[in-house]
This record gives sequence, structure tokens and C-alpha cells, in this order.
Amino acid sequence: MVDLLSECQSFEMKLNRVEKKLSAATSAADFAYKAVQARQKIVSFDDLDDEEKIALFNEYDWLLLELESYLGGLEQQFEDADEGLSGGKFLLETLKDNSVI
Repeated sequence: MVDLLSECQSFEMKLNRVEKKLSAATSAADFAYKAVQARQKIVSFDDLDDEEKIALFNEYDWLLLELESYLGGLEQQFEDADEGLSGGKFLLETLKDNSVI
């Protein structure tokens, strides 16, 4: 017999991990947006002095590193999210099965 309480607890833990992953994905999107903005400034920075240009390039490089870091971690995290979805579907099917009471 399936231990429904254990399945529910497992599903809840997986959903909590998924919630954290979505937060990380949002942060990655934010860094990507900021990197695009910085890139646009770099393309049209003729009116900036050398110090401002260097600061802009440094900010751009930092944003790209942050984005790369978030995206690198997200691949594994979304695999975990798929696992959580599978667990949720299994739990739903188990709960729909009238013979498991």
C-alpha cells in the first residue's frame, strides 16, 4: 500500500525546491535584462569619458558572470522541478484511485 502521508511530504518538499528555483530563474532574467541595458549603453557610449566606459564594461562583465552563474545552476534545478511534477502526478493518480483508502 502506498504511504500517502510520505508521498504528500515528499511532494511538498519538491514544490518548495521548485519555488526556490523559480525565484532563481527570475533573478537570472533580471540579470539578463540589466546586461542588455548595459550592452545598449556600451553601443552608444561615444559621449562618455574613459573612466565611465571602463566602469560600464566592468558592470557588463559582472552582469554576464552573474547571469552565467544563475543559468548554470538552473539546469539542475529545473531537472528537480520535473521530478517534483512527476511526484505530484503520481500522488494525484494515487489519490484518484478509490482502492487506495
